[in-house]
Amino acid sequence: QTTHWILNYKFFPYGLQVIEYISYQGQGHTQGGDSVHDPMCELFPTEVACNINIGSTTGAMDRTNFLCILGNNLFNQKYFFVLWLWWVMLLTISLLGLFYRWGRIMVPNFSRYLLARKIHGTQLQRLNLSSGDCFVLEMVLDNMTQTPQLIDQMLDELQKKLTEVQRSKLHWKIAEVEDGY
Repeated sequence: QTTHWILNYKFFPYGLQVIEYISYQGQGHTQGGDSVHDPMCELFPTEVACNINIGSTTGAMDRTNFLCILGNNLFNQKYFFVLWLWWVMLLTISLLGLFYRWGRIMVPNFSRYLLARKIHGTQLQRLNLSSGDCFVLEMVLDNMTQTPQLIDQMLDELQKKLTEVQRSKLHWKIAEVEDGY
């Protein structure tokens, strides 16, 4: 946002305008009867009028108008366009990552599918896991890739512990129903 402010609030549309200009360039197209202006030169002018005052032989001031080329703005045009493309790419990658994480949280089968890609066999089918459980288990498995035997032992122990917890929950539910709660 600072770059947008420094460039007189013209940075956000700058890249789209440059892409549009490049797509029209060399085709002689016009927009609404007007020729398409180069947005790079509008934001970073490369040719400007320079008034140069030189002392003349008569002792008066000799004022001459030249066309000056601002070489640094040629660099700035390309630099800020590349910067704009970089930020758009980072924003796109960030949004894709956000949707990926959202999908892992909201769609338990997606998280379970990603975990199943790392566990070979039927060990995962016996476990009743939420999407958060699948995520944590996948992170644990990523750290245990060097010891596949330990992974099998851990998954067997996890299944035993989860079935004990589920049985105790079922026992409490049955007791509550019998007691009338």
